[in-house]
Amino acid sequence: MELQSLLILFGISAAASMDSFSAVLAYSAAGIHIPPRSVWTLGLVSGGLLGLSVLAGSRLGALGAVAQIAGAVLLILLGAGKLAGSWLRSLAARLAEQGPYTFSAWDLRFMLSVYADPTRADADRSGDLTVREAALLAAVLSVDGIATGLGAGPGLELAWAAVPVAVLCSLLAVVAGQCSGHLLRQKASVTPDSLGAALLVLMGLIRLAGQAT
Repeated sequence: MELQSLLILFGISAAASMDSFSAVLAYSAAGIHIPPRSVWTLGLVSGGLLGLSVLAGSRLGALGAVAQIAGAVLLILLGAGKLAGSWLRSLAARLAEQGPYTFSAWDLRFMLSVYADPTRADADRSGDLTVREAALLAAVLSVDGIATGLGAGPGLELAWAAVPVAVLCSLLAVVAGQCSGHLLRQKASVTPDSLGAALLVLMGLIRLAGQAT
């Protein structure tokens, strides 16, 4: 069971990191530079939020099998929702265009703009992603990750390892996205978003299978 939990933990972290991977690929294609401090910020914030949400979800294990089954179903629903990500992003883009664009961590239009197009996080158009901008981008990208962690947490063994595993996967995703660049994105036959969605559905099915045995 511990090995299964560890594999699920890595799978969940890898799936949640696909958004960061895609965003950094977009930055690379747009010629936006991500300094080392911003790389660490992206990895620590997004991975940390995911890991903490898994820990929080693990506390629901006391509720029994119902919470664990609900968490597995949530993972499947999240994966299915991410498969419709292009439609959601186009909707967010339309909503963001309904008012003036301003830079504020509390501005809903800005959050929608970043969700629709991650490169908009470079609000000052400097060509460099600052630590502040990286933190905001990581927070936006972590919305799905937090829900994923809460869904994966119930009944998960080794939940204490969630934070280091999630941070490691997040950092690797950011570095991989930065190194891969626009060429890899063009040649890939499967988009990172689709791969992440498939992983979430797979993890949810594994959790359901574990409950059935």
